Amino acid sequence: MAEDLGRYLEVVAETIQSERGTIDKYIGDAVMTFWNAPEPVANHEVLACRAALRCQTALQLLFDSPRWGNAPRFETRFGLHRCTASVGHFGAPDRLNYTAIGDGINLTSRLEGLNKYYETSIIASESIYAAAKGDFEFRLLDRVAVKGKTEGIVIYDLVAEGKTVSRPAFIENYEQAFALYQRTDFQGAIKLLKLHPYDKPSQVLAARCRQLISNPPLGEWTGIYRFDSK
Repeated sequence: MAEDLGRYLEVVAETIQSERGTIDKYIGDAVMTFWNAPEPVANHEVLACRAALRCQTALQLLFDSPRWGNAPRFETRFGLHRCTASVGHFGAPDRLNYTAIGDGINLTSRLEGLNKYYETSIIASESIYAAAKGDFEFRLLDRVAVKGKTEGIVIYDLVAEGKTVSRPAFIENYEQAFALYQRTDFQGAIKLLKLHPYDKPSQVLAARCRQLISNPPLGEWTGIYRFDSK
């Protein structure tokens, strides 16, 4: 297992560092990374998005190679967020660690965990979307309040690098369905979501709409989905 983990982290680290990311630490099979420190990095939001997509490709090649053998494949998920953080050496005088701390760091970790709910791979915040939408294809995924927060944030599914002349139908229909969901037209949303039965986020949102039809929301409808766990 240690050898498999080493191969996995080697591929991830090489890919991230090739996109000028700073490896903060390994937490089991997780990799915490930031950009724009210790030196400024232009367009770091674009580099972060590209690194996540390139990691997916590089890991697929690793898992398909004789080097990986018959070992179980790791499930890799990403959370991307741009924020202001404190970066430097933190800890006790005799044991310091160069790292980044701040509320935005915790939010990024929450975004990574949300992939399990939507069965996606890369979830990005609105700040990432605003900075990188010209270079990548995103899908507006949801408006959520993560554990420990009351305010809602908009999150996006990072789909691919580059822009197409016409957006894929599953993205267009999902975003139209989400707009209907926000207006409490749950039946209309389900009708569109049914067009893509193999798209996991569509299945998730359709199931939520069916639940809301059976148990209509009480009080003022905000369209914010609240998570009580990480």
